[in-house]
Amino acid sequence: MLESIFPEKLKIPLIFSALSVETSIENYIGKINSLNPDILVLIDCVDLKSAPGKFKLLTLNQVQDQTFNTHNISLKKLTDFFSMPVFILGIQPEKIDFGENIRTL
Repeated sequence: MLESIFPEKLKIPLIFSALSVETSIENYIGKINSLNPDILVLIDCVDLKSAPGKFKLLTLNQVQDQTFNTHNISLKKLTDFFSMPVFILGIQPEKIDFGENIRTL
């Protein structure tokens, strides 16, 4: 998917920055914009209706715009603060109940 959007960028060695913002990404809008990335990929748990651990790169059009989640602002609304293309790397959690019971390996 990214190759079709930025084919020339993916032919050179990729350089990336990563921020762990947990549930408060809205506190990092200025930092992300100061890094001025070519693209922004947000990684989050998403109910993909699949097996735990499955993942999918999603466009914003594929994400429901809802604020009834663990974030203070929906990811789709949040992206209005960024000028670069934004994608969501959705990862199916084992449970979708409320709480912070994410298991790490």
